[in-house]
Amino acid sequence: MFYIKRPILIWVLVYILSIIVSQSQNPYIILTYLCFIAFYLFYILKIKDFKRKKHIIVYSVILLFFVIHPFWVFMHEKDTLKEGDIVEGEYIIEAVSHVNFDASEYRLYLKDADNDKEYLAYSKDPYPYKSIIKVKGSIYDFRKATNEGEYNPQKYYKSIGILHGISITKAEVVKKPNVFYKYIGILREKLTNTYESLDDKKHSGIYTAMIIGERSALDNDVKDIYTSAGIAHILAISGLHLALIGMSFYRFLRKRGLSYAISAYVSSLFLIMYVIFCGNSMSVRRAAIMMIIYLISEYLNRDYDLINSISIASLIILMDNPYAVTNSGFQLSFSCVIAIGIVAPIIINSLELKKKMLPSMLVTSATITLINLPIIAYNYFYVPTYSILVNFLVIPMMSFIMTGMIAGGLSGLVSVPLGMYMIGISHYGLDICEYLASLSLRLPFSRILIGRPSTGSILVYYIIMMAFIYLLYSKNNISAKHKLYLVLIIPCLSLLLFNRQRCNTYMTMLDVSQGQCIYVNTKNNHIMIDCGSSDVDNVGQKRIVPYLLSNRIDSVDYLFITHCDADHTNALEDLIFSVNIKHVVLSSYIVDDPKTASITNLLKSHNIDIIYWDEYTSLKKDDLFITSFYPLSDSASNEIKDSNELSLCLNITIPGINLIVTGDIGFEAEEYICKEKNVYADKPSDTIRILQVAHHGSRYSSSADFLSFIQADKAFISCGRNNRYGHPSPDTISRLEGFGIEHLCTVDTGQITVIRAKKRELRVKQYKKE
Repeated sequence: MFYIKRPILIWVLVYILSIIVSQSQNPYIILTYLCFIAFYLFYILKIKDFKRKKHIIVYSVILLFFVIHPFWVFMHEKDTLKEGDIVEGEYIIEAVSHVNFDASEYRLYLKDADNDKEYLAYSKDPYPYKSIIKVKGSIYDFRKATNEGEYNPQKYYKSIGILHGISITKAEVVKKPNVFYKYIGILREKLTNTYESLDDKKHSGIYTAMIIGERSALDNDVKDIYTSAGIAHILAISGLHLALIGMSFYRFLRKRGLSYAISAYVSSLFLIMYVIFCGNSMSVRRAAIMMIIYLISEYLNRDYDLINSISIASLIILMDNPYAVTNSGFQLSFSCVIAIGIVAPIIINSLELKKKMLPSMLVTSATITLINLPIIAYNYFYVPTYSILVNFLVIPMMSFIMTGMIAGGLSGLVSVPLGMYMIGISHYGLDICEYLASLSLRLPFSRILIGRPSTGSILVYYIIMMAFIYLLYSKNNISAKHKLYLVLIIPCLSLLLFNRQRCNTYMTMLDVSQGQCIYVNTKNNHIMIDCGSSDVDNVGQKRIVPYLLSNRIDSVDYLFITHCDADHTNALEDLIFSVNIKHVVLSSYIVDDPKTASITNLLKSHNIDIIYWDEYTSLKKDDLFITSFYPLSDSASNEIKDSNELSLCLNITIPGINLIVTGDIGFEAEEYICKEKNVYADKPSDTIRILQVAHHGSRYSSSADFLSFIQADKAFISCGRNNRYGHPSPDTISRLEGFGIEHLCTVDTGQITVIRAKKRELRVKQYKKE
């Protein structure tokens, strides 16, 4: 007899697969997937169980709908707006949040009153929630990531349903919110102010994040500690919070003698209002939907099925916005529920631990960590080693902490002293959580750098894990001893996730906009040349450090600084705090000015070895060979004072690649170099010579004589889009083309990587085209 116990689970899995496949550019993948679905439907429709024939047809039609729907949505997706377009119209304020709690700037989420499209805008004025404002402004596109590991704003905002931003030039309120939304806004503001009056800034920021959903006041150090220890999930409104609030309210109503129907209905309304109150985030919606399904099951006197519940919640969210599947919050939110409600009970039952509370809690904590491991590694690169133990200790306290926050906030609206008394348990509970998190980070091997795992390794990880879980779940006669072996093998799967890029031989020019950063990697050597940008704030934390960590690189053997201008050095402090820099190399002829003094003082304060190189100083380590060929003692004696003209120039050779680094030198320095006839040895026939085009492609660099002398095969240019210097200059490009040198610019390509594959052939990868 044809029977599927949980058809909704099948539908949601098919729907997610259809979303992923529909976004694929490979027609063979799409065709293979559609053929598989067609074969599956043909198979189930051939079943000769006439009693269930109607069920089969209904099931198949719904399944087919979920297969087709994502393709239909993406094909009919109309986005006629482009960057620079002027828009004018009425927009509904869907959400308002502080950009920074200390600054008077607000982030507005707008919905077009005519077509329901959503936009992001920034304003100095906190317009009321659900008010309608008339806006005039210009459209801007969100930036795509152009380096490995870099945060991708375009992908993130698409995942929450926003395709464009609006730069507001004029805005005015044309309709105030109705009474309900007005008081929601007033209550949010009053509760925020109450928490600020009840406790210090650090703790009040946590209260507003956990109860109101306003994360702008969260202390950065607190966020870093919680994230590094693997307990950042408690700082967000999650299923635990909603379950505590919803169930407490439902039980309160039941104890007052109200019927199941009225209690469930009123509690559902209360949950919906709370979702609106705290910002309607994706994880909150998921938790609210599942909680409402639970209340409906209570009313109908039916068993609550967690798998069907999470499947329904997934479908509701994804049908509203299919791109949500790429959102890390969506992924973590649902994976936690799967771990707690499905995988952990299977392991606990198979090991016969159901009646043993502490072992069961440890298994649940470990399961959450292992299920979330690929998602955490993909987004954060590090995995907290002791998060299982920390979560085991922290999660049981959350009920008391949450209760104290709610009681303290509500009573504080009436009496501040009473609120301070009630919130005390939350204050000290959070202190314990922070102490445990900090303690775990002080232990040896507190965090393991995995890097960003490949999509293939993530798929293999989950497939093998599913196979093991199925063996534990199945009725096969597996002994308790063998079941324990299976469970112990699962953590070893994490070895599949380690990024193996660091084992390759390659060089990368990062896209740091108007600046420079080059990374050279061999099996045992990690070299960096320059690290700065003049037009990207915090370029170290935003681009350079994420690149290194995503490739599982937490140590740089030698950092060469060509010269001390900010666009080559202003990420140095971020690098020092994020990775281990062993040696920094400067030119012996570097200009002695305040910029140089500042950098050397910074390095000395962190006990980093500073090495000064003269001309023809060299470094030979394994298959890495580096030689300096400029500045020359003659040029220094001629009293050149320009820091650009005294840039440290390097000849770097690794298997298959010969890289010429020229910093920001100009015609004068190039003339000195050309006079030195013995600077370059003939390069091997299987090596390509790559020139770092000097001074970001300035017209006053890369002279014809210099290009003729270097004889490069390829030239890479690092500069920013629409920069005020006009880099790269058409004159420079013309000279490169005149010598037949293939040139690439980070403006067009993003990060450029030249990698030597196992078969010794060289591949040039352009990040924007991958």
